[in-house]
Amino acid sequence: MRCIVLISLALLVGCTEYDIDGNPDDVNPPIGPAPDIKVDPLSLSWGVKLPGCPSAAKTVTISNVGEEDLEVEEIRLAGDGSAYTLTAAPRTLAPGDAMEASVEFIAGTTIEYLAEIEVLSNDPDEELVAVDMSGEGGDNPTNEDIFDQSTPTKVDVLWVLDNSCSMSDTVTDLELAFDDFIGNFVTLGLDYQIGVTTTDMDDPTMQGRLQGPTLVMASATMSQSDIVQAFDDAVEPDATGSANEKALGAAYAALESPGYALSQGLVRQGANLAVIVVGDEDDQSSMSASQYVSWMDAYKLDPDMTTVSGLVPSGQNLFDPNGCVDPMSVPKLIDVIDETGGLRTPLCDLDFDEVMQWLSFTAAGLQTEFPLSGTPATGAVGIRVTVDGNSVSYDPLGANGWTYNWQTNTVVFHGQTIPGPGLTVVITYPVEGSC
Repeated sequence: MRCIVLISLALLVGCTEYDIDGNPDDVNPPIGPAPDIKVDPLSLSWGVKLPGCPSAAKTVTISNVGEEDLEVEEIRLAGDGSAYTLTAAPRTLAPGDAMEASVEFIAGTTIEYLAEIEVLSNDPDEELVAVDMSGEGGDNPTNEDIFDQSTPTKVDVLWVLDNSCSMSDTVTDLELAFDDFIGNFVTLGLDYQIGVTTTDMDDPTMQGRLQGPTLVMASATMSQSDIVQAFDDAVEPDATGSANEKALGAAYAALESPGYALSQGLVRQGANLAVIVVGDEDDQSSMSASQYVSWMDAYKLDPDMTTVSGLVPSGQNLFDPNGCVDPMSVPKLIDVIDETGGLRTPLCDLDFDEVMQWLSFTAAGLQTEFPLSGTPATGAVGIRVTVDGNSVSYDPLGANGWTYNWQTNTVVFHGQTIPGPGLTVVITYPVEGSC
């Protein structure tokens, strides 16, 4: 899932409430450095397949998100494994490393096959992790793809704020609502760090440098109230910044230049990275949208760990098609936000309480695009989507609902329907009826 959030004061999200619980297995977390296993996803489903027809393989990723070596001691099938073929080999994972287990499904007859993949390791509080699997033989084949929305543990956030004269009122509103943003991080139990820079690449004291008396605001060393105060100090609008706004150039400088955010310790291994841009003008740096997206995709080992979001003029209101519409658009920033899976919202009539809730979820690395394991036989027609058992509607406007991207074969969630942390997404659709 991507996690760089460019907040360009245009990210508006919905107001769905979530009951967020911690990991029930971590009741008595280990003291001191230890391995920590993460298995994703925790359930696999093949839907209905013609008997005797091999399926596309599905993979389970096993990661070590702890601070000591993880010994993956055994990966085995349990339950009715007769229709499943598992390919995996135990190995040692250093901190930050990951491996994959691959499994195929072939139904022998028209019955349902229920099984599990069991992963045994030296994780001190999760010695065994099970992945549920289901598949069925039948004459009307369908695919059923199941996704568990992750609850990230670490996130680093770089705010890129337009400090030109036209943005002072918006930045003031942002300061007032920032406590909601941090509050959601606290509710999620995140280990987070925050830095602030500006879109000004002309002033030599800016140019991607972190601002404020506290350059890196870290939950590990600061209280929530102290971080809110430090953020206020860093973003205090002076309305004297360059009108030649370069949000993408500033973010690139902050994350690549020696002596800037990177060397200050804002960016940590194993943490999601969110760049958030807040501004009312498009990026005027020499970087193209495609160049920036390519750089962002390669910044972490997993491109889903980085996102760019923005509170920016979009020329439309994604959450209320009948509501306010910004009179202008910022196509370059919009391309980057959309391509990195970030969140954007118009600047007009913002409800910052809602914005901060959804922006914090996106910054934390919640997934908005879900790749399908097969090709729907009838395109978007026939696709059924549920989140924790509740049906989600198709929305051709891309406002509040899901759309189907045939180019990437993904279901994309928008607005208030973006699945919250810990929720389960099930996507069912018909596929061609032949091997």
